[in-house]
Amino acid sequence: MRQVFFNLLFSIFSVSVLAQKLPIDTSVLDKLPIVGEHPKISNDGKYVMYPINFGSADHISLESELHLQAVRGRWKCKIVGSEICKASFVENSSLAVVMNNGDSLLLIRLGSDIVEAIPNVQSYQLPERNSNEWVAYRPKSNTNELVLRNLKTGDEQRFEAVESYSLNKDGKNLILQTVLKEKNDILRVLQWVIVV
Repeated sequence: MRQVFFNLLFSIFSVSVLAQKLPIDTSVLDKLPIVGEHPKISNDGKYVMYPINFGSADHISLESELHLQAVRGRWKCKIVGSEICKASFVENSSLAVVMNNGDSLLLIRLGSDIVEAIPNVQSYQLPERNSNEWVAYRPKSNTNELVLRNLKTGDEQRFEAVESYSLNKDGKNLILQTVLKEKNDILRVLQWVIVV
């Protein structure tokens, strides 16, 4: 009798469990979250950033999110529409610099709710060893302008007629190639700027 009761109970339970599963069709593929490439860890090891893309391995959606979070603790930040290849931690692990949707440069204070957005940015560069905490960026409105910003103080230096630029590895020197046009002459000038 016990065996019959157990078999009957197991059959009813199995049917109810199987009835709860929904079939997977192709419309669900766009909604599957996938951890993207190039996750990063801050230099102090207290924060991580990683992209989440939506779709399957064969069917990637254009939607993406960048997640930043503390390794210990509850702090989290989610940015929709970001690309991980355009996101970095600064050397002292106080900020994350993120290009959002290819338009705004976001300066995110790690561990807090402070997010500063610099709108209409075309591109940016951080030095590899950003001991001076500088970022160089080009505004979209004027592609020949370069802005050098101190991330600690917010002070900015602006350079005009910049064709190309490069910060050295430690962020203490900036090389600028500028173009000056006078009448029919074009003069290319290479400038070395010491960043202090």
